Amino acid sequence: MDHPGNIIYHVGTENPFICDCFMRWARNALNYSLCTVPVLSDGTAKRMKDVPARLYLCQIKMKCPENCECFADTVKEPYVWIHIKCSNKGLDYIPFEIPNTTNVLDVSHNNINQLDSATFHNTSCPILQIMDLSSCQITALIGNDVFNGFVQLKTLNLNNNRIVQLNGEPFKNLMMLNELKIANNSIKAIQDNVL
Repeated sequence: MDHPGNIIYHVGTENPFICDCFMRWARNALNYSLCTVPVLSDGTAKRMKDVPARLYLCQIKMKCPENCECFADTVKEPYVWIHIKCSNKGLDYIPFEIPNTTNVLDVSHNNINQLDSATFHNTSCPILQIMDLSSCQITALIGNDVFNGFVQLKTLNLNNNRIVQLNGEPFKNLMMLNELKIANNSIKAIQDNVL
């Protein structure tokens, strides 16, 4: 007998699914089922349809920066999407040796304090699209070349820090930036040439 077409899956909500690269296919098929997302830190179950496709990633064994975890869209090279997760590690610096093939860099919930031209150790990540520096106790962005080497950066999250003012041109090299998150800081002034 021929298969009639679309299958309707009845899996319930009690299965402990993990939304990783092996389950990306199920995002639409099992859209109301719950899963945990390894690349996220919270460990809470989410509906599969609410998890963005770019977060269906598997942990990989590539050369990963110290104190970080590396995730990708597949378990074998070539990787199309690489997510470096260094959140909640008690770091007071940006990790060294971030692969230049990184698409997402999450250094949130650390103790970075300030960003300046030396913060990223002359790292060049030409395809980095998302950088999360939220909740890092950042008080200042010093200099005009803080984000050199990140020409494709589209989203920069600086929420929940201690930034008091934005001056100079810290974002001048971010030509592709279309989302700058600076909520929940202590910003009193933003100079006109900053944004």
